[in-house]
Amino acid sequence: MRPRYHILAFLWVAHTHQVLAQTVGNCPPSEAESLLEVGNVVARVTNNGLATWKEGPNRYEVPKGSGHNAVSAFSFHLGVEVGDEFRIAATAYGDAEFWAGPLPQSGLAPDSLHCVASDRIWDVRWEDIERYRQTGQTTEALESWPYLQGAPVADGDGISGNYDLAGGDIPAILGDQTVWWIMNDRGNQHRYTGSEPTGLVVRAEAFAFATSGIVGNSTFYRFAIENPTADSLSVYAGIFLDGSSGAWGDEFAGTDTSRSMVYLYGGDDDDGLFGPASPALGATILKAPTVGGREGRIGASHIPSDDGGRYGWPTDAAGYHNFVRGLIQDGSPVREGGGGGGRDGPVTTFGYPGDPVSGAFWSMVNSDGSGTSFSPVGQEMFIYAQPFTLPPGGSDEMVFALAWAQGANRFDSIVRLRDGVDFLRERRNALLHSRDGDSLPDPPAAPDPRLVLGLADNAPNPFGSETLITASIPIDAHIRLEVFDSLGRSVGLLQDGEMDKGRYSWLFYGADLAPGVYFYRLSVDSYTFSKPMVVAR
Repeated sequence: MRPRYHILAFLWVAHTHQVLAQTVGNCPPSEAESLLEVGNVVARVTNNGLATWKEGPNRYEVPKGSGHNAVSAFSFHLGVEVGDEFRIAATAYGDAEFWAGPLPQSGLAPDSLHCVASDRIWDVRWEDIERYRQTGQTTEALESWPYLQGAPVADGDGISGNYDLAGGDIPAILGDQTVWWIMNDRGNQHRYTGSEPTGLVVRAEAFAFATSGIVGNSTFYRFAIENPTADSLSVYAGIFLDGSSGAWGDEFAGTDTSRSMVYLYGGDDDDGLFGPASPALGATILKAPTVGGREGRIGASHIPSDDGGRYGWPTDAAGYHNFVRGLIQDGSPVREGGGGGGRDGPVTTFGYPGDPVSGAFWSMVNSDGSGTSFSPVGQEMFIYAQPFTLPPGGSDEMVFALAWAQGANRFDSIVRLRDGVDFLRERRNALLHSRDGDSLPDPPAAPDPRLVLGLADNAPNPFGSETLITASIPIDAHIRLEVFDSLGRSVGLLQDGEMDKGRYSWLFYGADLAPGVYFYRLSVDSYTFSKPMVVAR
C-alpha cells in the first residue's frame, strides 16, 4: 500500500495582492493536547504552534521516567514576504498565533465555531493498527482519521480519494506513534507579534519511534505548509527552542552549520543534576524545501544573550523580519566574536558556529580565541531555514528533529549528539517513510466482510439539510447507528436496538449543524464501522 495525501481545494479570488487584504476571525485559543511517549521521550504536543510551554510534568521529559524536562518552550515560526510587507505567526512565551483547523473554502476568515470544531489532535499508534487488523478492535482516532482535511492515507482498498478502514485503508503514519493536526493563522489577532496573518495553512504531525539509541531519544515534527492565496510568497520557517542540558540555567549554546543544527550543552563540568555527564540537546532541520535547485538548509540562527534589548528576541513583525534574515532584531548584522554585536568581526548569520570541543573558531567556550568569557546561563535558540518560494496554491514541507544525547562529560555529549544527528540525517528517507501496512498480517476472519461492505456512503454527500444512510445487515444483531462531530461528540442517534437481517435506510437531518466534517458509526454487535460525511451550506 502507498500513502495518499488528500489536499483540499482552496477557493480564492484572482487578485494580485489578496494576501494584503486578509481579515481575521474570532477564534478562541486552541486547547488540544497530546503526548508523544512511545520512545525514551515523553513530549507534550499542542495544536497552536507552541508545543511545550506549560508548567508541570511531561513538557519534554528525557530520559523517560527521569523527571527531567529538557525543553521549556518549543514553537513553530512561519513568516512571509509579499511585496514590501512581512508577516509572521510566531511566539516565544506569549500568546500563540495559530488556531485550529483549515481555512474555510469560502475564503472568509474562520469563526469560533469553525475553529472549535477542529480543535483536535489525532493520535494513532502502530500497535493500534496491528490490533485492529488482528482482532477488529479499533480506536476513535482510527475511525475518524481526517483524510478530508488532508491527513495521509495508505491505500488498502484500491479506491483513490477515500478512507475506508474496514476496506483496508489505514492512516499513513510515521514512526510508531503519530499525532496529527491542522492549523491556520487567521483565526484571530496576532497579539504577540502584532503582525497581520500570513494566510498560510499548516498540516502538522509529530512522531516518535519505540526504540532505543538516538532515534528513541528524538522526536520529529513535520509541517506541510500550503499557500491558498493568489500571491507568490517568499516563506521563512523555523523554530524557537528554550531548553536545558541538565539543571536549569547552566548551559552554553551553539550552531552547527554542517548539520543545520542549534544545540545546548553544559556550561561547566558539574551542572548540579547530571554532574559532569551533562547531556546535549539539539534541534536540526532534517528536511527543507528546495532553494536554487538544491535542498534548503539552515539560513539563520540566533542565541539571544538576554530577555530583552537589541540582543534579545524580537516581539514584533519588524524584529522578526530581521531575525529570519540573520540580523539582530534592530537590523544590525551579527559579527563573529564576543556576544555577536561587535564592530570588527566578520558578518555572519549564525550564532556561535565554532567547535567548543576542539576550541576552534567562535563558540561560547572559546569566544574570542583566548578562552572562556561567558558564564553559564539559561539559553534560548532560534533556527530558520533558507527562505523558499510558494506559488499560489503551492505547498512544501519542513521537518525538524529534537535529539538528546549523553556522554561521559559535556563535550563527549556534544560528540555523541553530532554522531546521532548524522545518523538521523543519513537515514532521513527511512525515518520519513510512512508505515503503509505492507508488513501487516492478512486481515482477520472477523469482522465479517459482509458487514464491512454493508455500510454505504451517505447520499448526498456533502449535504445541506438531510442525507440518507444505508446499510445491509446480514445477520440478526444489536444495531446502533450514531453520528459524531469531529471532536467525537454525539450529534444524533438514529438506531439502537435489535434488528433482523436486511437492508435498511435512515434519514439524517443536519440542518441545525454547523458546516464541517462529521462521522456516522454503525455498530453491529461488537463490531463498529465508520464513514465521514460533510455538512455544507
